Amino acid sequence: MKLRIGWIGLGLCVLAALGVGVRFLIRDREAGRSEDVTHSAYLQVALGMDLQRATQIIGLPGYDVMRDRKAVDESEADNRDVVDMQKEGDWGHKPDDNKEGRRWVWSGKTGVIAVRLGKDGRITDKMYMKLDSK
Repeated sequence: MKLRIGWIGLGLCVLAALGVGVRFLIRDREAGRSEDVTHSAYLQVALGMDLQRATQIIGLPGYDVMRDRKAVDESEADNRDVVDMQKEGDWGHKPDDNKEGRRWVWSGKTGVIAVRLGKDGRITDKMYMKLDSK
């Protein structure tokens, strides 16, 4: 009986160790996730796409430009020069541009992606700005 309990205890210890090891592996993989906004992500974001899908592609949380103004102003891109810009869509002024939920931005170390959403919540315009390497 003691031998059987010992084997069960050993098995439980091994399972616990494996669980802890897998958790550290997942944490390390998540930590290695890019904290940047890339041109590659910009190319994958498409006009007509919804905000949730764009956020998944970019891999970082975005900011509502009107609601999260302070976070946008304090982003890594603040006070950095734009060295290249690409855009798709009209980007002309629209009457409801300043309403919450219409304009979103993702800011990283080397780039910024901005999108504008239509009334249906889908992307109507997108822009990528490559930042200088200061």
